[in-house]
Amino acid sequence: MLLRKMRETAEAYLREKIAHAIITVPAYFNDAQRQATILAATISGLNVIRIINESTAAAIFISGLYENKDEKNILVFHLGGGTFDVSLVKCEIDIFQVVATNGNTNLGGKDFDQRVVEYFIELFKNQTGKGVRQDNRAVQKLRREVEKAKRTLSSQYQANIDIESFFDNEDFSETFTRAKFEELNMDLFHLTIKLVVEALKNVNKSTIDEIVLVGGSTRTPKIQQLVKEFFYGKEPLCGVYLDESVAGFLSGAEKTRDIALLDVNPFSISIEVHDEKARQIIPRESPIMKDNHIFGKFDLHGIPRAPQCVPTIVVTSLIDINGILTTKYAYSLKIQLNVKEKLGENLSSDDKTTIETAIEGQIKWLESNSDADVDELKQHK
Repeated sequence: MLLRKMRETAEAYLREKIAHAIITVPAYFNDAQRQATILAATISGLNVIRIINESTAAAIFISGLYENKDEKNILVFHLGGGTFDVSLVKCEIDIFQVVATNGNTNLGGKDFDQRVVEYFIELFKNQTGKGVRQDNRAVQKLRREVEKAKRTLSSQYQANIDIESFFDNEDFSETFTRAKFEELNMDLFHLTIKLVVEALKNVNKSTIDEIVLVGGSTRTPKIQQLVKEFFYGKEPLCGVYLDESVAGFLSGAEKTRDIALLDVNPFSISIEVHDEKARQIIPRESPIMKDNHIFGKFDLHGIPRAPQCVPTIVVTSLIDINGILTTKYAYSLKIQLNVKEKLGENLSSDDKTTIETAIEGQIKWLESNSDADVDELKQHK
């Protein structure tokens, strides 16, 4: 619905049809979230040319402010309404390499709001003896006022929350201070810094040339203070214009046409066989399979009986430029030629060699062409 409305608004403004889009997402979006974004765009009538991480786009924008093109390390601290991610991007001329990234897809402004909503629900109950938690209409009224107050507290030290007929004909009026807002959310604020520490575990903070704050929730004064203190008093760049920093890259402007983006995958890639243990290809996160996010699964059938560790099964994983994972598999049939079964006994050594060579050739082709389409696969059956 949102993407369709955006497309219609853009078409009305430009007075022409829009069929293609480049969409930005938080750097820490997982495979399922990226696929869901593309699906939503497709349903809205848009062909997604590319998914790009918001933090990377912000780094491109910031690097364009410099006259010289010497190598620079830019840290992008992105805190939005529902997600947080931090990325360290190395920039040199027109090459942008993401060195490290970390984040939490369930941490943002909405979580700050929820803490305040819970506080006022309890306060109202203590004052009146009435519980409003089950009244969705009253809770939504309160949430709207809390969001307004939060924005006010970005520039002032206190804000008023006034709701007429809040619940059961009771009005609600309270003064909310910045200090109380910070008290209610301090652990979440510190969690963002903890994630920065994890992202920079192999990086010297003094080598970072620029710190960029992106996203509406970075307007919170306490967030700005914590970031500044963490980087030895270095003043971060922040401002409304940074939230639109992706525009140059997305529009295909002259300065951004030859840019190369070298991104990283923030999640580990693992496979499970039978014992519910994750065999990690890229180590990260939990070794227990149930604690990870499952992308998908498949069963291999028809593998002939053979001694342990003899069958060769090739699993190929490919992450495309949108950060979406595709996995394909193939297993070698040459075991059928080696075991003492009927097929192997009836073949000469030359025939076995010929068949083994052909099968190995197909396996190597599958490994080298993991992104082949269905027609190409059929031709190599």
